[in-house]
Amino acid sequence: MIDRGSPIPIYHQIKTHLTAQIESGELAKGDKLPSELEFAKRNDISPMTVRQAYNELVSDDLVVRLQGRGTFVSSRNPVEPESKKCGVDVGVLIPSLKDTDLFQTELLNGIEYEARNLSYHTHLLSSNSKPLNDHRNYILHNMLDKKHIDGVIAIGVFGSEDRKYLEERDIPFVFVDNDFSDEPIHNVLLDDEGYVYTWAQHLFSKGITRVGLLCGERSKSFPRILRRADRMIAGLEHAYAESEHSLKKSWICPNTGSSEASREATALKFLSARSLPDAVIVHGDAMTHALMKVAQEKGISIPEDLLTINYGDANYSPYCYIPKPLHEMGGAAVGLLRKLVKKTPSAPMQLILPINAKAIRAVDIDQPASITV
Repeated sequence: MIDRGSPIPIYHQIKTHLTAQIESGELAKGDKLPSELEFAKRNDISPMTVRQAYNELVSDDLVVRLQGRGTFVSSRNPVEPESKKCGVDVGVLIPSLKDTDLFQTELLNGIEYEARNLSYHTHLLSSNSKPLNDHRNYILHNMLDKKHIDGVIAIGVFGSEDRKYLEERDIPFVFVDNDFSDEPIHNVLLDDEGYVYTWAQHLFSKGITRVGLLCGERSKSFPRILRRADRMIAGLEHAYAESEHSLKKSWICPNTGSSEASREATALKFLSARSLPDAVIVHGDAMTHALMKVAQEKGISIPEDLLTINYGDANYSPYCYIPKPLHEMGGAAVGLLRKLVKKTPSAPMQLILPINAKAIRAVDIDQPASITV
């Protein structure tokens, strides 16, 4: 009955075991339970642990204490909880709350907005930087196993084992910003490759032919699983391949970590290259801030010495001309999940949100974007 290696508290294991016996009729109405001391000795545990379990059974109206006589299975029916599940509940799953930034905030706003239009309820869930099948994600497992959640939108980097975990539970799910290139799966992506490709072409047309790229981490499972950095690099290489210009290897600088120190180290490596480009496309606000800080320390003026184009998360992101369509991305994920929840037949679908190429080509690079944040 008691699994000492389980992450579930022992008192809760006892409560669950006795509840099952009462509901199955193995313990009938009026049956007397062992005393707390007797139960504790029999299972080599603390009487206080047994008392906590019994207290919860009393609170649930499953047992009753009679002064001087003991604890008995209640003759009354348990009180039904007032709160009952109603409507569609969508779990928005992220790897860790500590990594929540403007990108995720804008995306969550889009998800909640579209979910509210459908009268869906949204719930923010975290895997606590652990694989979904990790035994320490007990609460998450409980919600999914008991179908408290009708569908899942998973944002960010999750692996094949995480995908398998969700599939085994027969729960509709959509991945957002996570590209399983060789596996049929429902996911929503941004056209990161098209963004960089279009910007590089626009810069070439304005006579700026030395274009670099500061991006995030590359996938450790490339090419089976792609990340934004992989797609951005492909976009720049594609643009150069179609031009008469040459791309220097030192102009592409992927980040190697997720910390502020790592981003600053990447920016320093980029700015310390022997041949510095005239313009750089940067992956997001955090990397742009790191570039600005290191450039100031090295006496490099942005954007005068280095035209900076931030693939930013909002209109007010630094040096951001055309932000990522994150609100639309969140809405698209809800729309796709809705089809799955309603069991509408659908082959695995990958939605790639297009960038506003026309708006990029209309940007006047002689009027740098604001750095207001």
